[in-house]
Amino acid sequence: MLLTRARVTRSWFAVLSAVVVLVGLAVLAGPAGAQTSERITRYDSDLTVEHDGGLLVRETITYDFGSTPRHGIIRTIPVRADYPPRANHDRVYPIDVLSVTASGGASADHEESEDGNDLNIRIGDPDRVVTGEHTYEITYRVHGAYNAFPDHDELYWNVIGNEWQVPIESGTAVVHTPAGITQVACFTGYYSSVTPCGTAVADE
Repeated sequence: MLLTRARVTRSWFAVLSAVVVLVGLAVLAGPAGAQTSERITRYDSDLTVEHDGGLLVRETITYDFGSTPRHGIIRTIPVRADYPPRANHDRVYPIDVLSVTASGGASADHEESEDGNDLNIRIGDPDRVVTGEHTYEITYRVHGAYNAFPDHDELYWNVIGNEWQVPIESGTAVVHTPAGITQVACFTGYYSSVTPCGTAVADE
């Protein structure tokens, strides 16, 4: 069972209000044929909303490869989506990968490539394999993450993504904002799930 927690922290020096919507969509069980010995034991995301509309994301992913040798992991992040308010237009989310680290002798070498609407961050060494549990930390900046409305700004972000092919046992998300929060929502489960997270609160 995935227990997802979301917490939003705020600082009072800003004058803008914001609506923050957290979407933690995680694969709870891999599809048929997936290696069930592999799993993500923890998936922790720390997100900082910046004054210019950017989003600084730090993901800490504890991945257990089991006894199956693997070169590493692939993190897939959407960078383009349909934009319904304007026909024949796409919403683009440029992403800058700032750093990648890996624990326990796993390689932090990484390369980026776009595949359709997604950015793939392939982490690992093609000449070296690992087994067991390793922790990867990925830090990246998303440009233009805000949705702007006349009376507020909104962050609606798929924290974990829906491309993982292994079970995810536990996930958390913490969002830091430069403005007061008027609404918080968090959902967990498969893609399009409206199941509420175990906890979703805004800290004073």
